[in-house]
Amino acid sequence: MRRLFTPKQANRALPLIRSIVEDITSAGHRLHQIAIGASPELDPVGIHELESERELLVLKISELGCEYRARGLLEGAVDFPAQIEHQNVLLNWQTGEERVLWFRISGKGLSNRTPIPEYLLTPQKGVTPIGRFPSPH
Repeated sequence: MRRLFTPKQANRALPLIRSIVEDITSAGHRLHQIAIGASPELDPVGIHELESERELLVLKISELGCEYRARGLLEGAVDFPAQIEHQNVLLNWQTGEERVLWFRISGKGLSNRTPIPEYLLTPQKGVTPIGRFPSPH
């Protein structure tokens, strides 16, 4: 069974995720510089090493229970499996964002992101990470 994140848990994990994504995009930046001829210092072995480094970093994100989505070599997004109102969703963070504030339905692209409901970002009494408690009646 895969791990499910609450928005609070996703935001707590974000500093580590952000650091790994920065390393992925840094390697991507070096690959981009080589591709455009601005940085000829690496031979094919060095290029392979950079690609392997990126793959290992993506694996680290997977081991944390998340999924990395490349947005070219220089940007990325990370999905955190979750449930909102008993529906499986993916909390989503993209390079440059301060917090995890969005979610999307699995299988839908990043252009279909929706804001996480406010009551899940600032939990209140009687609210669980997957929705409201049923009425006591």
